Amino acid sequence: MKKLNPVFWLRVGALILASAIMLGAFGAHALKKYADATTLHSYSTGVSYQIYHGLALFIVLFFRSYIEKKYIALCLKFFAFGILLFSGSIYALTFIKIINNSILPQHFIVTFIAVLTPLGGLLFIAGWLFLFISTFLKPKS
Repeated sequence: MKKLNPVFWLRVGALILASAIMLGAFGAHALKKYADATTLHSYSTGVSYQIYHGLALFIVLFFRSYIEKKYIALCLKFFAFGILLFSGSIYALTFIKIINNSILPQHFIVTFIAVLTPLGGLLFIAGWLFLFISTFLKPKS
């Protein structure tokens, strides 16, 4: 099994959180002019979940000595890819609504991207469940 690189995941978590702050500030200031309240609320949800799960990466890293190693990697990957799919799809849908022009028909793009949001949510749930399950297993050194 490949060895866990905590420094790599620390860097990933730091970039995720830094980008969440930038995206949040962008949404709070620049998007107000272009998006309706419902769209802004969805965008804000994407930012919030990105922050929560960026912090979850640090939680897993901090408590890694209590977690079975194979579950550490799964949790980290589930949270990172969950952010990409969940928050990323919300950001994409927000910008599609604002720009409203594309080579492909908007309906096709919106439908395809909208499917990614719940998949990201499922990855978040899987990450938390694997973290929960791992607390019942004795960590192997």
